[in-house]
Amino acid sequence: MYLAASATGLAALAMVLLAPRERAVAGATRDLPSSLLLLTAIALLRASVPSAPISPYGAVALVPVFWTALYGGGLRQLTVMLVAFAGFFAAPPLITGPPAYPYADLLQGIVPVAVASIVCVSAQQLVARARREAADAREQRGMIEQVGAVVHGLFASADVRSDLCAATLRVAGASAAILLEPEPDRTTVRITAESGVDRTMLDTTLPAASVLGTLLADGRRRVLSRVDPARLSTYDLWEAGGRPATVLYQPLLGRDNEPVGMLVVGD
Repeated sequence: MYLAASATGLAALAMVLLAPRERAVAGATRDLPSSLLLLTAIALLRASVPSAPISPYGAVALVPVFWTALYGGGLRQLTVMLVAFAGFFAAPPLITGPPAYPYADLLQGIVPVAVASIVCVSAQQLVARARREAADAREQRGMIEQVGAVVHGLFASADVRSDLCAATLRVAGASAAILLEPEPDRTTVRITAESGVDRTMLDTTLPAASVLGTLLADGRRRVLSRVDPARLSTYDLWEAGGRPATVLYQPLLGRDNEPVGMLVVGD
């Protein structure tokens, strides 16, 4: 039993150290088998000395459970480990029984399993939140860098309007963008640039009193998070833009805070 426990523990360690971590998904999938194997090794180690108290082995058995909580692939894998951890305490008394494993050992496992469940689930949620915040921070940093590059490039651009729409798609990860500008007479607005559209809308004009014209003149940022095609006043433009589910209306303001244009970004 002792030799089997040692061999199983070394196999679990080898799975962690030798397997490549090229993809996060592959790493998360591999952590569960290695953790279960390590828990099996600890169970065999306990079985090699039946007369030993259960508490030291129960503490060591927490290691693979915590490992899964911190580095595993989510709540489902952690649930599997917690069930296996409960089996670590319940299996010997139920399978072998007294005198080597008294039934009192079943009661000794209740508190460790309960504590492990509370601590591990809480730790997993904290780790998941930290990872999300780190990913958001990396994404925001990347967007800031892209914005800086875009602004620098626009000064040397031969077609600022088209480059602005194309850069909006790169920075925001959106599917389509159009630029509207008011005509000199202020009675109409015109689409002067576009990017990512299914059908060109260049030079399309709309009355200044239309919905898009009103939004442009208002100069405030708006987001339409759930587009209802039946309620759209510019259905043709929405269809030409690829039928986006979410639309952002981003005003472009001049030095006097007067709107000089509006980016309509769909995703």
